[in-house]
Amino acid sequence: MTKRLTTNLRFGWTTGTCATAAVNAAYTAMVTGAFPERVSVITPGGKEADLEVALTDQGQDWSEVGIVKDAGDDPDVTHGVLVIARVATAAIGGDIYPRRWGWPDHQTGSANCCWRTGDQSGAAPDDG
Repeated sequence: MTKRLTTNLRFGWTTGTCATAAVNAAYTAMVTGAFPERVSVITPGGKEADLEVALTDQGQDWSEVGIVKDAGDDPDVTHGVLVIARVATAAIGGDIYPRRWGWPDHQTGSANCCWRTGDQSGAAPDDG
């Protein structure tokens, strides 16, 4: 027999939702020159996440935004983590891996996008 939950738990957001919001806000700052105070994204499940921007930084060709992850009333180990995204310009056909930022060589990317795990990020080992 399954027992039904009788309390209302506060809803939280995934790391991916927070990362999406951070990228959205960083891109907005690149395009407009101004960081939003809050950013909204629609989750794959159709919920609207309205998240506060907690960290901002900007250079000549990049913008960075951090969103604090709120896992709700059923938190995991990432609850309270600052999820940071950096958006940068790159010359067409140029080096999309900004080694000047000290990024390691284990990145994956395409002509338009480059992903990098942070120093404190968990990652699966190469062998599985």
